[in-house]
Order: sequence, then C-alpha cells, then structure tokens
Amino acid sequence: MGPSAASGGPVTSAGIGALDPIKLLSKYKWLLAAAVVVGAALGFIGNMVLAKVNPVFRSSVLFQCSAPVMSAGVEGAAGFQDVEIARFMGTEARQMTSDTVLSRVLVDPEIKKIKKWSAPFMMPDGSFNQEGALKKLRKTVGARVVSQTVLIELTASSTDRYEANDLVKLVKEKYKEVLDEQNTNKRNSMTKSLRANLTNIENEIARLEQNRQNIISTNKVESLNDRVDATSQELGGVVDELLNVGLAIQALTKQKEQMESEFLKPGGITYTDELKGEVENDPLVREVKQRISSLEQQQQAFRAEFTPEHRFMQSLQEQIDGANVTLNETRQSLLEEKFSTQLDSIRNAIGQRQAQESRLNQTKSELTIRRTDLTKIEKSLNDIDQQVNNALTAKSEATSKLEEVKMLDELDNANRVIIVQHERPPSEMSFPKLTFMLPLGVIVVVGLVGGSVLLRELLDQRVKGPADIGVIPRTRLIGWVPDASQDPAGQGTVETAFRDRPKGAVAESYRQIRYAITKRLEGGAHKSLVVMSGIPGSGATATVANLGLAFAATEKRVLVADANLRRPGIHRVFGLQESPGLADVLAGTVALADAVQSTSTPNLWVLTAGTKDARIPERLSNEAVSTFLAEAKTRYDLVLLDAPPAIVAGDGTSLAHRCDAAILVVKAFGEKRGLVARVRNELSDMKGEFLGVIVNSVKASAGGYLKGNFKAAQEYQNQA
Repeated sequence: MGPSAASGGPVTSAGIGALDPIKLLSKYKWLLAAAVVVGAALGFIGNMVLAKVNPVFRSSVLFQCSAPVMSAGVEGAAGFQDVEIARFMGTEARQMTSDTVLSRVLVDPEIKKIKKWSAPFMMPDGSFNQEGALKKLRKTVGARVVSQTVLIELTASSTDRYEANDLVKLVKEKYKEVLDEQNTNKRNSMTKSLRANLTNIENEIARLEQNRQNIISTNKVESLNDRVDATSQELGGVVDELLNVGLAIQALTKQKEQMESEFLKPGGITYTDELKGEVENDPLVREVKQRISSLEQQQQAFRAEFTPEHRFMQSLQEQIDGANVTLNETRQSLLEEKFSTQLDSIRNAIGQRQAQESRLNQTKSELTIRRTDLTKIEKSLNDIDQQVNNALTAKSEATSKLEEVKMLDELDNANRVIIVQHERPPSEMSFPKLTFMLPLGVIVVVGLVGGSVLLRELLDQRVKGPADIGVIPRTRLIGWVPDASQDPAGQGTVETAFRDRPKGAVAESYRQIRYAITKRLEGGAHKSLVVMSGIPGSGATATVANLGLAFAATEKRVLVADANLRRPGIHRVFGLQESPGLADVLAGTVALADAVQSTSTPNLWVLTAGTKDARIPERLSNEAVSTFLAEAKTRYDLVLLDAPPAIVAGDGTSLAHRCDAAILVVKAFGEKRGLVARVRNELSDMKGEFLGVIVNSVKASAGGYLKGNFKAAQEYQNQA
C-alpha cells in the first residue's frame, strides 16, 4: 500500500478522466440495486398489460430436409451433403416466406375466413386489399433453419391462437404447391435435356462413322497396318545402306587426301611397295632389264679378252649405263602414271558413291513422307475410333440417367422436403413472456441509471483520485495521501500525522512520497522545495509539515519555512511563536539564525511567517528571497517552503522561480483538472523544476479496495 508514480489501475481517457468500474459499483451500489428492483417491477407490470392488450400466439410447422438423391436409392456423399444441404435449407426457408408463396395465400378464398386477420383489408366495395395484406403477411409469417438440425420451422403469428394456426396451414399448403410444381418442372426439364443430349450423341456417332469411311475410301487403306510396316522396313534398309555408303565415302576421301598430300612433299612421292611391284612387272621395265642383263653378260664374256680400258669394253659399259638410265626413267614414268591413274580411280569412286548417297537420300525422304502420311491417316482413324467409343459411353450414361429420372418419380425420397410436424393451435402465448419482460425491464432501467451515472462521472472534471492526474498531459503523479479520518491507526491532527501516528496509513504514504521526492532532488542536486496548492484547504501546510518530519527522520537537516504571508499556519502546527520569522529575515531586520526556531523533532527547524507588519508579499519576488535561500541551503540539507494557494495569489510561482523545485498539492474532489493543468503550466515555466502532483485526502469511498489496503498495511506494521 502506498502511492506510486508508476502508471496502472483504472483505464483512462485523455480529456475525460479515469473511470474505475469497482469504484463506480461501490459508490452507486444501492442506486443500482434500486434500479434492478424497479426494472423487475416494470417488466412484470408490462408483461401483465401486454398479455391483456396485445397478446401474440405463434403456430408452427416443422419440415425435414434430406440430402440430394444422386441415383435410385443412393444419396450424396457425406462431404457433399454438409455443404449442399445447408445451402438447400437456407434457400427453402427463404422460399417459404417469398412473395410467390404469400401471394398465393392471399388469392386463396380461405384467407377471408380468417376474419380478425383479414378484416382490416376488406374494402367497402367487397374487394380485398392484397398489397396491404402482403405487407402485413410478410411480418406475420417467418421461417428459420433450426440450428444443428435438418429441420426448418415455418411460423405464423396472430392475436388469436386459432387464426395463427389457420395462417400457417395456408402458407404450408401453398408452399407445398410451389414445391411440387418446381419438382415437376425440374424433372420435365431434366428429361427433355437428357433426350436432346441423347439425340446429339447419336448424330455425332453417325458423323464419325461417315468420316472414317471417307478416309478409308479416299486413301485406299484397307491394309493400312501392312503398308506402314512395309514402308518402315524399306526405310530401315535405305538408312542402313546410306550408313555404309557414308562410311565408304569417308574411307575413300581419306585415301584421296593422303595421295594428294604426296604431291606436296619436298622429297617427292613415296610410292607403296605394291605400286612398285606393279611397275617392276610392267613389260617396258622387263624389256629394259633384259637388255641390261644381255649387255652385262657380253661384258662378262669379253672381260677375259679385253681390259676395261678397251674401247669395246667402254662401249659396252656406256650402253649398260644408258640402259640403266632408261630403266630408271621408265620406272619413274610408270610410277607417276600408275599413281595418277590410281588417284583418278579413287576420285571417280568417290563421285559414284556420292551420287549413290544422293539417290538414297531422295529415296529416304520419299519413304519418310509416305510413312508420315500413313501414320497420320492411322492416327486420324484411331482418333475417330476413340471418339466413337467415347460417344457410345456417353450414350450409355445418358440412357441410364434418363431411366433413373423416370425411376426417381416413383421413389419415396424423391421429394427432399417433407412435413414431420403439422400445425396445431398454440397452448400459450409467444409474447409477452415473463422470462423475457423481467430481464428486459431490469436491463432498460439499469441501463438508463447506469448511463446517467456514467455520464455524470465523465462530466465531473474534479480530481477524484490519483488516476485523474495521469489524464492531464505532461503531469507526473508523485504520490497520494489517504484521508486521515480513515486511517486505521486512529484520528488526530493531520499536520503531524507522521510524528503522532508513525505506523498509520498517512505516515506510510508520506514515506513513499519522501522516497519519490528524494530521487528527483538528488538527481537534480536540489535543496530548496516550494509546496503549494491550487485552492485553499487542499492541505499544502499539512503536506509541508509531514514532509519536514519525514525527511528529518532520515537524519537530514530540514528547515520548514512558512512563506504563506497572507494566512500563515506553520507556527500553529508546531506550537511555536509567530515572530520573528521569514518576513523579518526578508526585511533585513532579523538574521536567519536568530529567526529559526527548533522543534521537539531532531533535525527539524521551523521558520515561521514573522511579524505581521513585516509580511509584505511583494518581498517574495525580490532578491531577498534568493539571498535567504542561498544562506539556508548552506545551513540545511533541505529547505521546505509552504506557499499560498495558486488561486489566491501568485506568490507560489514567484517562489518556484527562485527555488530549486516545486510541488503542487491537490485535494481529492477539490481542484478541477483544468486548474491543475493551468498551475502545472505556470510552474513548468519557472526556473525551479516542477516535480509533480501529490493528491491529498483520498477516501476509501472512492474505491472499496483502498480501505482493505489501509487495514492490511496497519496490521503488517503492528506485527513488526
């Protein structure tokens, strides 16, 4: 228990105030209880009056809906049922009260037999006002889907129980007529559609068969499969032959390139042994070789007779050398001739192979085109066969559906809506009912009273408790002090509650406030603090006195100065002489040390207001105050100044401009939030820091939980 600057508690709204439901219930509980009693009484009286003046009877008929019949004796799947039947039931409930059904009710002669209901629509000339009757019938008749069931309830209301029964009976009969007509039309339409579809399928089958016959006749493809196979085989042979010819061309081309490269070699052509052997066996070479052999034999024969230098021997040698030259020339000539002949032969072979390859490619192309055409024809015939099969399947299905439609007319569950409970005259009124009127009366009266209370609280601009401070923009709550009369520690002088009742709720509140102020003072190195209220009687003097006692208890040297020169009170709180005091110090007639008076509380000194003639408020705005504060702060750890209310004078704001910090004290149910905001703005513009607001005299009657907090805190401290 204790004040806190932290946010929390009741919900607040800027500019409106804080509303705590617990507080409101505690404050107005007897008024709300009276409203409940009055509301119940009004509900009871209203029920009695309406039962006599305008009773309402409601008669009803129950219809049961079933899942769609997919085929003879087979209903739809469960998943489909759930979605479809919900949509179906909603549609049928709407149709029961549609203008189509209601118009049929109004043209039925039976409607005029319901005399009390139809009497207002009977015209003087004997005609019936159907337009007006239709408007009333729309309000009289209703249909709804019964939750979590497959039932639809059709109702009709009237001031006469038997007329309500007759009305719902007429609507039921006309709805059944419309439903039967719709079912008949639907089945006729379905039968007509199925027959038309069956005819279209048969025509399509005939067309496809004719197309198939035309393709066969035009292309003469009675043995289509054999022709496709023969063409494929022939094409395969051509492809194999093309492969062989290609390989041969590659080999010949490689050989030709090798022989042509021999012409470019620097050392001349390198002939193969095979070619050389052919040249050696050539007749010309053999002839020259025989001549050389003959000359060599002659030379060998005359070698014994003649010397090598002999002319004859030299002649033979010359002939042999000439023959060798001729032999080499003949060999070379024959090698070149045969090499060229062989190269020309290879070239001719390549040309022949290439011509053969060209013919084979043309044949391949022709066979490919022929096979493609045959394949297309084959695919067309297969497609037609498939289409014919599909059409025959569709024909079979259409025929089956047509038979099913004929069979569904004979099934018991062909009609998806059946009556499970017929109408009967109601045994009791549907309105008014005491179980409805009593709560209604209570709700209306309590709502009016509660709304008035809420409006009153919202329009009340007074600060009723700590939560209202949070509503004011940029205003900090330092803490709050409970009303002294509700302190469990007992009653007594509120100005010295901290000293006289140290374990009471008031004292504990000032301890909490002391902690919050200490943090702000130490954070700003402040030593002088002015305390003021918005209006007289808010408790600024009591706050200053108790804060002085609270800070002195922490062994701080505290000076309490009475700066309320208009109506001083600090001297009465501590039982001290009124003079000399602050006014004398500011006038310069008495030194500060001579004017300060000690108290019975250790570490606490008091500076009263001073001599009456010297109390000039204007001196609170001059430099004498600054001189006094400077000297006081050297002698004491904290200087507390009690200033007059803001609404009375501007002395407090003048002091706030010269002190280190300022605090505003407001009384619960005293100052209004507008005044607090105005004073806050003035103090915020001063030199001294505005620490926040203390809410004084907070009563437990403003919220029942406060009294419990007071008692809990008191018991806890007494056990210490």
